Amino acid sequence: MIQNNLYIDSIISLSLIYGMLGILASLILEWYNSYVRERGAFLQRSIVRLLDDPKNYNYGHLLYQHPLINRMRKDKNSFPYYIDEKTYALALIDIIANNSSEIRLVQNIQGDFEEDNDRSKELFSDRILRGINSMAQSELKFLLKSFADQSTEVNASGLQVFSVEKFKTTISDWYKNYMDRITGEYKSATRPKLLIIGFLLTLSLNIDSIHLLQVVINQPELRNSLVNTSENLSGNNFNELPIDGTFNLRRDVRSDSLIEESIKIYDKLNHWKIPIGWSKDEAPLSWFSKRKESEIPSKIALHEISDNSSRSFYLYAQERNDKPDFKTVFIYLIGLVISTISISFGAPFWFDVIVKYINIRRAGIKPKN
Repeated sequence: MIQNNLYIDSIISLSLIYGMLGILASLILEWYNSYVRERGAFLQRSIVRLLDDPKNYNYGHLLYQHPLINRMRKDKNSFPYYIDEKTYALALIDIIANNSSEIRLVQNIQGDFEEDNDRSKELFSDRILRGINSMAQSELKFLLKSFADQSTEVNASGLQVFSVEKFKTTISDWYKNYMDRITGEYKSATRPKLLIIGFLLTLSLNIDSIHLLQVVINQPELRNSLVNTSENLSGNNFNELPIDGTFNLRRDVRSDSLIEESIKIYDKLNHWKIPIGWSKDEAPLSWFSKRKESEIPSKIALHEISDNSSRSFYLYAQERNDKPDFKTVFIYLIGLVISTISISFGAPFWFDVIVKYINIRRAGIKPKN
């Protein structure tokens, strides 16, 4: 085992910080997408594309007109942010069955004409099969017919019969697999926005990556605390954290839950005493504050620096906070750029890094021979 390796422990510590900030950025971005209704619109476009069939009914638009889906809307100008696989399968199957019905006018006893819908005279399973068979030849018909052929079971008489429940399960699995692929597209489409959110988050929290690195390297107590936290979280597969749930189209999201999660993440960062945030005793605000020379050593903000901290770190902090020359400003700006890019990588990337280096830390370096 590799214990107390400065470089490995520093990588794990920084990865945890970036991972938590990545979650925070993702939550903020997902709240924004929900606010501007981008998530619902993306889901609607994706489902319409999945059911696109120029030779038959526009099943995608019919799906969104179905009461099961239509009642999920917040208002007439929005689309549902989330549609679970069961609801999708029920609505689609109902549309297929309804489109198979033949409606005709008949004369009742009073001599008036009324609609005679033959749906009540036919089994639901037969209506589904007839709805598929009545479709014009297309890729969607071929797919649905294939699903129907796979959805059979043996009845009491030993005959193969169509099973509506198996058909629902097959449609649900098809939808789930499609949503997994679309979630990847959704992440790619939102990546430029995540970079912007990362930049705004970096500015709002004054996240200087170069300063973070210096603090993590020179403060063993903070570094060990972050490493222990990383090991505990990885031991539970990070189940306590919404690492990938925000950009998962198979998961429901609500604005209030996103705000609550964001507050929890920020509270965790404060509890771990991560050196971020704005203070008049730290760069860049310290560059503009007027302090007596005798106050500088005692008030320099080193985030509870330990007694055995190196002299080089003390001098670095003094130069960073109290000497705003070109070099100091340039290094600070580089730190902001690194933070922005690192946050935009997203939480899953950094938590994968944590797992990798924790395994190295536990196993040790493989010998050459």
